[in-house]
Amino acid sequence: MRRPYKLLTALALCAALPSFAAQAQEKTLRLWTFLNPNGTEARENALKQIIAKFEAAHPGVKVQVEQQVWTQMTPKFLAAHASGTAPDVVWVHSEMLGKAISGDTLADINKLYFASRPGDAADLDNVFWQFSQKGDAQHSVALTSGIFGLVYRMDLFEKAGIRPESIKTWTDLEQAAAKLTTRSADGTVTRWGLCQHFGKAPNSSAIFISTVLSKIGDKMFSPEGKADWANPAGEEGLRRVVDLVQKAKVSPPDAINWTEDDMYDQFAADRCAMATGFSSRVARAQQTLGKDKVGFMGYPSDDPNKPSPQIVNAWFESVWSSGKNLKEAAEFVAYTVSPEADRIWVTVGGTIPNRKSTLKELQDFLAKPENQYLGSAADYIQKAGWFPPIDADIAGYRDFINVAIQKVLTGQAEPKEALEQAQSGYNRKHGFE
Repeated sequence: MRRPYKLLTALALCAALPSFAAQAQEKTLRLWTFLNPNGTEARENALKQIIAKFEAAHPGVKVQVEQQVWTQMTPKFLAAHASGTAPDVVWVHSEMLGKAISGDTLADINKLYFASRPGDAADLDNVFWQFSQKGDAQHSVALTSGIFGLVYRMDLFEKAGIRPESIKTWTDLEQAAAKLTTRSADGTVTRWGLCQHFGKAPNSSAIFISTVLSKIGDKMFSPEGKADWANPAGEEGLRRVVDLVQKAKVSPPDAINWTEDDMYDQFAADRCAMATGFSSRVARAQQTLGKDKVGFMGYPSDDPNKPSPQIVNAWFESVWSSGKNLKEAAEFVAYTVSPEADRIWVTVGGTIPNRKSTLKELQDFLAKPENQYLGSAADYIQKAGWFPPIDADIAGYRDFINVAIQKVLTGQAEPKEALEQAQSGYNRKHGFE
C-alpha cells in the first residue's frame, strides 16, 4: 500500500517543480524613490500604474519600492554604492547628479538600451536629457522635472481682478500680493498675498536666486561649484526677499521657521494666495483645493519683456552601475519614460511631458484650464530655465542662503555681512576655502 503513496508523492513533487523553477527565475528590482506607490499624491498614483504595467509586460520581474526620505536619498545611495548594497534603480537629484556620475555609480543606459533605439533618444532629447550626458554615455532619464515659480490661486486672482499675465515686474508682484493679502477687523492677517519659506532645510530660495541669476547668470557658481553670491546682485536679491516680509508685509514673518512642506500646507489651508513653489507640486495642491483653483507662473523681473531666470530641478532615474540586474533595470528605467508611461506621468501625475511626441499628442489635454500649469512651466523652462554646472557639487547651497535670510530678518546682520558668511561657509564646506 505504501508504493502507490510514494509514487503519487513523487508525481506531485514533479508537478510542482516548474512552479519552483519559475519562482527561482523571478527577479526583483529594488527601486529607491521618495514616492510611495500606495500613497495618494498624483505622482504616487502615476508610479503605481507604471510599475503595474511594467510588471504585467515582464512577468519574471518584480519592482520592489523602498521609499526614502528625499533629502537623504542621494547621499545614502552614494554610501550604499561604496558598500555594495545600493538598489538596482535609484532616483538621483539633479544637484548631485554630477557627483554620482563622476563616482562611477551610474550605468550607461545608452549602452544598455537606447543606443539600439535612436528614435526613442531623439524623442526624449531635451534640456534634461542633455544634462545627464557625458560624451556618448547617457546616465539617467528625468522624471518629475520642473522649475520653481509662483503657485497661485486662480479663483482668488479672478476675485481680486488680477490677471496673472499682468505680473511682469517685481513691482507688479508686490502690488498683486498686497491686493491679495486679507486682514480681519483687528488687523490680523487671514490670508497672505505671497508665502515664502526660510527654514533651515532644503528650500528653493527662489526669489533670491532669480534676482542673482538675472544679474550675473552663470557666475552664481563656478564650473567647479564655488559660490559667488556675496556681491551687489546677492544683496539686491536678499533685500527683495526680506522687504516682502518687513516692508510690504505681504509675506508671513513665521516663514523664517517654515520648511517647504510647511508652506505648501499653509497654501492648501487657504492661508496663502501665492507661494514660491515647484511646478510639479501644483497637482498635489489641486487635489486639496480643486483643479480649477491652482495655477503656475514664472517669476517676473526688472524687464517686463522677459521673466527672471530660475534654476531647473529634476529627479533623474538611474541604473546602479554595479547591480546584478542591469538588463532588467535598464528596461524598467526605459519603460518609465516610454510613450505609454509618459502619458501616465502627465495625465495622472501632473508632470511636464518628457517626450516631444507626448506634447503633440496631449495638446487638447494641456489646453484645459486645470492643466494650465503644465504648459506654463514648460514655457518658463524653455525661456528662462537654468542648470548649474553638472560637475559642481552644489547640494546644500539653499541652506546657507536661508540662514543668511534668517539673520537679516532677525536683525543679526546686514545683507552684505550675512551673504559673506553664507558664501564663506558654503565654499569652506566644499573645499574652496
